Amino acid sequence: MFQEDHGDYDRKCPRKEDLSWINNALESKFKKLEDLCTGAAYCQLYHYFFPHLMDLRKVVFLTNLKADAVKNFLILQEALHRRQEFREIPFSEVTKHDYASNLEFYIWFKQFFDNNFKDFQRIYYPLEERFNLEIGYGEPKVKSNESLTYVNAIQINHEKPRHLEKALRKARKQFEVENFNLEIKYSERNLYLRKIFRVQRVCRMYPSNDPFIKSILKITRGVTNMVGVSPFVQKET
Repeated sequence: MFQEDHGDYDRKCPRKEDLSWINNALESKFKKLEDLCTGAAYCQLYHYFFPHLMDLRKVVFLTNLKADAVKNFLILQEALHRRQEFREIPFSEVTKHDYASNLEFYIWFKQFFDNNFKDFQRIYYPLEERFNLEIGYGEPKVKSNESLTYVNAIQINHEKPRHLEKALRKARKQFEVENFNLEIKYSERNLYLRKIFRVQRVCRMYPSNDPFIKSILKITRGVTNMVGVSPFVQKET
């Protein structure tokens, strides 16, 4: 069960003990900030507040592969967009197992977590929520039946482990390339969506019964609904 008080946070120089809020929340054993590069911890922390937006079944909790990290951060990025939080995740930086590359996003997410924690508390069982799986940075643990299925699928001779290693390296490299291309597509889509939201904002400055304005809003709503993002709603002043 997670129930914790959050005090002041030193944004300038996170230390090892600063990760205690994550370890307390997730019942994990993170020791270094760079181990958060898998994105799994951020995904489950987001799930703590918005479980309906984060499907933990898709998250890879224990890995040291960049392809898995990119996948996790893409899941987090999509969840953020669904709440109209257009914080662009720098995939190429946060997926590096490096302190400096992860520091900026860590600081932002800690502030995000604290802001939501102030007004919202609930009983949360992190181990059960992630299916009693280990979370952290390390060699992925694949179930034996999944491993056998994968080996059979790529038709590897068990008597030649070098062939297996070569096939795995090739598969991982190809997966990383595909995820990188997907990252670029997401960035392009997000840029396009931001432009659409600006158009909607400008349209709401004019009379809502104007036929031309109505037609523009109808088109933009169609686009945002198609990609699963709610249209921009301007607060009444």
